[in-house]
Amino acid sequence: MNMLAAAPKSTNCWDKLTSQRATTLHDIGERAAGQKESRLGLGNLAHVLGFDTPGELGAFLAGADNIDATNCQ
Repeated sequence: MNMLAAAPKSTNCWDKLTSQRATTLHDIGERAAGQKESRLGLGNLAHVLGFDTPGELGAFLAGADNIDATNCQ
């Protein structure tokens, strides 16, 4: 497992990762805007965790989730 996948400079990897997970595991997909409690926000979460962009966070998660169907290729 490669935990240090190349990190893209855009949110593209995040979009690919969430789409792949949603269509494979069917466990995500609700919009945060529709939830009653406020959320940190994806960009802010990426920065808190030390990533520059949501795409970098997505690249990391794609390598760490142990799900063959999720990748940033």
